[in-house]
Amino acid sequence: MKESRRNFIRTVSCSTFGMLNFPVLLGANNMIIENIQKKDSKEETLFRLFQNPPMTSRPFVRWWWNGDRIEKNEIVRQLDILEDAGIGGVEINPIMFPGDDDMGIKALQWLSKEWVEMVYFAAEEVHKRGMICDIIVGSGWPFGGEFLTKEEQTQYLSVNVDPYKLVGPGKKRFSKQELLGRIDKPDMESIELYSVRMVPSYMDKFDEGIELIDKFEGDFLNVEVPYYIDQQIYVTLKYTGTQSVTLGAPGASGPVLNHYNKDAVTKYLNKMSDAFNAFGDGMGTSFRSLFCDSLELHGKNWCDDMLEEFEKRRGYSLSPFVPFILTGHNQGAKIEGQALDEINRVRYDFETTKHDTPSGSVQAE
Repeated sequence: MKESRRNFIRTVSCSTFGMLNFPVLLGANNMIIENIQKKDSKEETLFRLFQNPPMTSRPFVRWWWNGDRIEKNEIVRQLDILEDAGIGGVEINPIMFPGDDDMGIKALQWLSKEWVEMVYFAAEEVHKRGMICDIIVGSGWPFGGEFLTKEEQTQYLSVNVDPYKLVGPGKKRFSKQELLGRIDKPDMESIELYSVRMVPSYMDKFDEGIELIDKFEGDFLNVEVPYYIDQQIYVTLKYTGTQSVTLGAPGASGPVLNHYNKDAVTKYLNKMSDAFNAFGDGMGTSFRSLFCDSLELHGKNWCDDMLEEFEKRRGYSLSPFVPFILTGHNQGAKIEGQALDEINRVRYDFETTKHDTPSGSVQAE
């Protein structure tokens, strides 16, 4: 059969391409086949994993231990239900018991020998089912306990939102009670005057003013007001131990831990780890993790070494700026221009410092 030129060129071209590239094409085809096989295998694997996912891929649940009224048979019963439901892990979370009906079950004290042994029992039962066990540090929100000393409890500074305006020249006499503001019956164990600072009523360049806290004579402060410019008094109050744990289980309720106090946090963590180490084989083999689910410190912003740590981390003193970074722009003195920019930068540095990681590790021993 006579072949046309067009068909001849097409045939020769294909034949030549085939001979020159046959090894390449063969290799490519093998790769395609292998990829298809891998894809099929992967799909089959994924299908099997969806049918029976590993524990790490299954839902976890928060396992409330209401009032720490717990018994071994009830722990087993609940874990059986969770296992049958396909749950992969639990978070043991003690919390205050709801309502008045205690169901005749004894409440165990957080970190007591009986409580720790019950936790170890629960962890062992969790592991028998191939599940994963986590546990919250403490109980309720935020962490705390009746055992905390005053120095280990929350602190915060607050500035009088209605600073006193003074017109000079002249003198003004204040009592401590007056400077405490609208607090009817101040608890002087929880509240103290931290700073009494006299500053210009207007500034476009920052002026730290004059600190008067050391000028008290007994319960009274005599202030001499300069004649050359109106002044305002900023009163900063320090509150200690005014926050209580929300919904804390027995033994873990009471005042809240000062989360900015490295020594207090370390002591708290060691208290928990010591309790576990005393009655079991250690926390590491029983729990995947210990966690904090939320802080909820409600504006707590201070600790005894805040000024020292701030200067160490930021390179300058926070003290002159304290009254200003804790108030809004429309409270007290009129501040604008360069002064406002500087105060805003310090406020940013203060918030950054509060969120910094501790200098030196904080961990349970």
